[in-house]
Amino acid sequence: MHLPVYQVYLALEGFTAGDWDDALAEAQAGLELAEELGHGHARVFGRVVRSLILVHRNDLPGAREAAEAAEAELAVTGPRYRSHRARWARALILEAEGKVSDAYAVLAGCWDWCARHGLALEYRVLGPDLIHLALASGDPQRARAVAAAVTGLAGRNQVPSLAAAALRCRGLAGDDPETLAAAVQAYQGGPRPLELAGACEDAGVAYARHGDPDRARPLLDQALSIYEQLDAGRDLARAEAVARGAGLRRGRRGPRGRPQFGWASLTPAEQAVASLVAEGLTNPQIGARLYISRRTVQTHLVHVFAKLDIASRAQLAAQVTRHQ
Repeated sequence: MHLPVYQVYLALEGFTAGDWDDALAEAQAGLELAEELGHGHARVFGRVVRSLILVHRNDLPGAREAAEAAEAELAVTGPRYRSHRARWARALILEAEGKVSDAYAVLAGCWDWCARHGLALEYRVLGPDLIHLALASGDPQRARAVAAAVTGLAGRNQVPSLAAAALRCRGLAGDDPETLAAAVQAYQGGPRPLELAGACEDAGVAYARHGDPDRARPLLDQALSIYEQLDAGRDLARAEAVARGAGLRRGRRGPRGRPQFGWASLTPAEQAVASLVAEGLTNPQIGARLYISRRTVQTHLVHVFAKLDIASRAQLAAQVTRHQ
């Protein structure tokens, strides 16, 4: 019964660390097992992780479907640990659809729910997006209150990335590019690429708005590079629009995103699974070799077969031999 939760928390780890393709595979494996066992919390959280990744990748129909399924499940099971992130996903979808006031209402309600239940560690997750929405909705008082709450949390917990989140929130609420640049420095070298990219974008936007394009350019360049690595199409388009609006031009650095089909479309994890199939290993043996579950192996293989347009392990082994 604990295995589905293990799988979906691996998916959360992958989302946080920027390994989004692997995170989607772990979420799918966790969802399938949760369906088999009737594990409601794992179903909710697996769909939440999927929704968060898809909204950043600009797959709004897929993100909406996953978020709605999570919220429908919550209506039956009631709230569970971190299940409120379904509201975070819904707010991001509403924002992407141009419904800023609705998005603000949903995310502010999620924040208030966390505050009532003592879930202070969620402040760092929700804070930057809530401040963006509060400012866009003409509520600077809420933005300042959120920044103060994240700053208080960081003061009580000496965690570098939490300190970075506090700097980012204060910089956003105060329209202070220097504080935002300090947040970027605090995030550098850490394992949270989406948060780092967001801080770079926020700082670049602030410098551009304050008439300092030379400081804005490298920050926006770094944000764009990270968004490209994550294949975060929505974030990439937004940051590119900001750069164009500020008169900043940037040449492409290699291919934009991974192809959808063919050998080049395989993720590193999918290539590793394919190589072990070519060695003749079974799914349980591959799982043991790669420290992943057999269900995750199967999910990777489903994706590999679809991307390569093949139907058997023998065909896959032939492809591996050709490409090696």
